[in-house]
Amino acid sequence: EAVKKEAQRYAGKNVFLCFTCDPYQPIEKEYRLTRSVLEIFFNNEVNVTILSKGGLRALADIDILEKNREKVLFGTTLTFIDSRSAEWEPNAASSIERIISLQEAHSKGIKTWISIEPVIDPEQSIQCIEKTLDFVDIYKVGKWNHDLMSEKIDWRAFGLRAVAILKEAKKEFIIKKDLQRFL
Repeated sequence: EAVKKEAQRYAGKNVFLCFTCDPYQPIEKEYRLTRSVLEIFFNNEVNVTILSKGGLRALADIDILEKNREKVLFGTTLTFIDSRSAEWEPNAASSIERIISLQEAHSKGIKTWISIEPVIDPEQSIQCIEKTLDFVDIYKVGKWNHDLMSEKIDWRAFGLRAVAILKEAKKEFIIKKDLQRFL
């Protein structure tokens, strides 16, 4: 009800779902709150940026995302290309599932993006970029913060390599401030 009341105020603007949570948590299958919110937003001409680690769960609303593709930016966070994501993100979908969700969204004409962070293993993050170039439109690249182990990483080398790959591929990208200071 609150979203219904507020949605008109955001017509033509962008709403981010979600930086501090996930719009496609397992319970979404039962309650379908995200779908309801999306329908309200789209009916009120609100643009939506989605960030989900839900993998295939995030495809539950692919039908309405496709119908409103000009109002949607669909994305996920990728940290590892291999199975280590389960260790670092125990309740998130696997990297493979997240990649499949991006491929599916892109195949429906939905603009896609990924957030490459935290960068725990720079080589894995580079592989995440390289393996998604065919179906990701925008990249947001950061680093690993708040851990002493991150001080062992050559952030300049990583950042320059990521930028070179993205420029060569003619991809739109954002380098987060925490990584920018090393470039």
